[in-house]
Amino acid sequence: MRRYVRELNVKLGSSARGVSLRKFGSAGSVGIYNEIGNIPVRNFAWGRWDDDEVFKITGETMAKTILERPYPCTTCPVACKRFVRVKPGKWFDKEFRGLGPEYETISLFGTNLLISDLEAIARMNEECDRLGLDTISTGNVIGFIFEAAEKGGLISKEIEGGLRLEWGGNADTVIKLIRKIAYREGIGDLLAEGVRRVSEKIGGQDFAVHVKGGLEMPAHDGRAFFAHALSFVTINRGGADHLGWPHMPWRGGIAVPELGINARDDRYNESEEVVDIVIKMQNLMTVYDSLVMCKYAFTAGLTVTDIINLLKYTTGKDYTVDKLMEIGDRIWKIERWINNQLGGITSKDDKLPKRMLTPHANRNDTKVPYVVEKWLPIYYRKRGLTEDGVVKELDV
Repeated sequence: MRRYVRELNVKLGSSARGVSLRKFGSAGSVGIYNEIGNIPVRNFAWGRWDDDEVFKITGETMAKTILERPYPCTTCPVACKRFVRVKPGKWFDKEFRGLGPEYETISLFGTNLLISDLEAIARMNEECDRLGLDTISTGNVIGFIFEAAEKGGLISKEIEGGLRLEWGGNADTVIKLIRKIAYREGIGDLLAEGVRRVSEKIGGQDFAVHVKGGLEMPAHDGRAFFAHALSFVTINRGGADHLGWPHMPWRGGIAVPELGINARDDRYNESEEVVDIVIKMQNLMTVYDSLVMCKYAFTAGLTVTDIINLLKYTTGKDYTVDKLMEIGDRIWKIERWINNQLGGITSKDDKLPKRMLTPHANRNDTKVPYVVEKWLPIYYRKRGLTEDGVVKELDV
């Protein structure tokens, strides 16, 4: 076991993707995702922002400016986290040294709100960490209220304390909104409820970007990867969860030969084959969750065979690829059954938000994932669900 782990550490730490993660962190994806339309801009209305502005908040720029060193979880050979140093100034009263923003935070507070000040985003990240707020949901609800103010009639652009709800150049307003949300002060008492409930109270459901029970959308777009769109509406963790990682054979070009998945470049493929890939990747990532394994290990080169070997050396039991897929599928069904029973979740809830079914406002090379409606009955059948998306029976 020790020898195998030592060999894995060398493999994962020295792979091209492992090295890239260590150098640039998850924020190394900011630039490429802006290019292909997989990043939120103006509450997911736009598909791309100005390249020069985006470059100011990429992982590459962070490495040249505020990054002090890569920071690992215990014993990790990759060290994708960012330990940053920001000098005293506009955003910090004294020198800040601590964990810096990841891809999701940079996207939801950066491109999503049209803010390109990396040090300001570092402050937003630190505020959310200290106050216990999720940066994805917080960036989403602020983006929603900005658009609501922009459209007029739903909420005033100027609120208590002279704060103006408007895109870009207002990082100070965003920081103040974060604190208002945490302490439920003024407008923060409303925003603390999340995008779904805010839209139910003031209107704007057409641009309220959430899935199922109201979980806000991560910094990934179904109009960039059809596989993402299908996974968003079928994954069990609240909905709108990107960590089923169905896009990786396309975005990362990562093959999973043990599962019959090749590296792909047909991200708008509408065949039934995509349904199979989504199910297999969801099952595999469910196994990762159950084993408490980092998914960036997958990016850095951890294989299904590696997982089987680690399990054997740890437990003494022999596993196969089919057995792992069976376990992943069984866990997925238990989760879906719980959602069916306690949440009343059925096919009626497996829907993309209207914004995700609307073409990007400023580009025409991305595609709307209407195909999800065609895929869902196929997905249910392959998962062994009823036509209504309900687990027929549990065999555990």
